[in-house]
Amino acid sequence: TGVPADPAKAKQEVAKAEETGFALDKQNPELNLIKGRRLLAEGNYDAAAEEIRKAIRVDASRAQFHVELAKALMGKPGGEKEASEALVTALKTMGDSPKLVVMLGNAYRRQNKLEDALAQYQRAVKDPKAKNPEARLAMGAIYRERSEWDKSKEQLEKASQEFFGQPDRVANALTELGRVYQGKGDTAKADETYQRALQADENYSPVYYFYASLLSKDPKQSGKVKTLAAEYVRREPKGEYLADAQRLAGN
Repeated sequence: TGVPADPAKAKQEVAKAEETGFALDKQNPELNLIKGRRLLAEGNYDAAAEEIRKAIRVDASRAQFHVELAKALMGKPGGEKEASEALVTALKTMGDSPKLVVMLGNAYRRQNKLEDALAQYQRAVKDPKAKNPEARLAMGAIYRERSEWDKSKEQLEKASQEFFGQPDRVANALTELGRVYQGKGDTAKADETYQRALQADENYSPVYYFYASLLSKDPKQSGKVKTLAAEYVRREPKGEYLADAQRLAGN
């Protein structure tokens, strides 16, 4: 491909190409976006945000520029507040953009402003004909955390249907739905729903842990519990639920 194998040399080549591009077309916001994405990939969040802001100053009408800015701000520790402020400004400038509305909800959720987050997710699905499974999945998770089972179930069922053609997202929504049934104490329905999640995408790791946690209450299922938990440990050696999964696996 002509790309140097040495990462440092490759980075120099990229920087040189970027400089050449800016010299040829100083007012092309796409170049700022490309540079911002590179800096974001390198973990340089502040510099990435500044480049994307330059792109927005040239053309504020591009929703994708605002999406990328929010990603850069959300990437840095404590950047959620700045991201939410940038998204509010973007929405005032552009009007409702479902993707920006959901990202604003996510930014509020990261700040634990759950009522504000819910308001944005509801805004994203206010059109009865609109499909916005990401908003529904987020709402379902918040309602589950609040033990508002019926509200959670409604949103997660719709999310699992609207994620059609995205197996990992379907599995995510069904896993959350399984957790709702588990929280309600409906073991049979939770079991069925976790199986549906595995059928949707056997590579979605969290379902192995939650299914194991459900079955762990039944001594007769100890073998299956160990198998499921061990599979989670194998797939997610640094996973969020690793310690408890190791316990369930008998490690």
